[in-house]
Amino acid sequence: MDEAHEAFCQAVEAVEPIRLGLWREESKLGFIGSKSGLYTAIVMLSILRWSAGEDTALMQAFEYLERGKSRAFLDLLGQTPIAAPSGVDTLLPQRVPELVEQLRVLTNGLAAASGGRRMALLQGANETRKALDMLAIR
Repeated sequence: MDEAHEAFCQAVEAVEPIRLGLWREESKLGFIGSKSGLYTAIVMLSILRWSAGEDTALMQAFEYLERGKSRAFLDLLGQTPIAAPSGVDTLLPQRVPELVEQLRVLTNGLAAASGGRRMALLQGANETRKALDMLAIR
C-alpha cells in the first residue's frame, strides 16, 4: 500500500505543474477530466492507510481532498466571467488574480508542510476561498 501511495503522490506532483501550464480551456478541461480520479484515488488510499493504523494518513487524505477542491475551484474561476454584486467593493474583482495566485501558493505549500504550518496553510486557503466566494460567478 505504501508503494501505491508514493506512486499516487508522485503522479499528483507531476500533474499539477502541467495543468498550470495549460492556457487553452479545451486543453485544460480535457487534461483535467482525464486526471480528476487521481485526487479521489489518493484520498481513498490515504483513508485505507489510516484504517490500517497509519496515524498521519487521515490528515494526508484531508490535504489531498482540499488540494483537489482548490484545483477544481481555480479551474472554474479561470473560465467564468466575474463581476462584483451590488454592495460589494467594486475593486474586489481586480483582486481576483492576486487571490487566485495566493490560493495556488497556499495549496501547493500543503505538500511539504506539517503540524502548525499545515494548519495555517489550510486556514489561509479557506480564508482566500471565502474572499473569492464574495464575488458573483456568472
